[in-house]
Amino acid sequence: MLDTCTLVQVIDTDNVDQYGNPITGEIETESECTLDLRASKEWLNAEARAFDARIRLPIDTEIGNIDHLIITERYGVEVDPLRYELIGDPRRGLASLVADLRSSANG
Repeated sequence: MLDTCTLVQVIDTDNVDQYGNPITGEIETESECTLDLRASKEWLNAEARAFDARIRLPIDTEIGNIDHLIITERYGVEVDPLRYELIGDPRRGLASLVADLRSSANG
């Protein structure tokens, strides 16, 4: 894989705030990845699905649709952090997990 990213997994803490809303935490893990910045608009079941980028992660990576990631290196060179949210659940490809991304305003 050509790039490096930080996976930010959202977890439940079993705690609630003063209003009874669940409090979540985050676990950050560094991982190899490959970022494809070619945006696309695909048709799936007669519904347009647009995304800003696509990521490939090691096949054993645990990540879900509420998690997000930060690209920290491109082709071995450190870059200003690029933040993305996952769109839907990652799909299993032949040799990697594949997920569609959209740019994130958080962080």
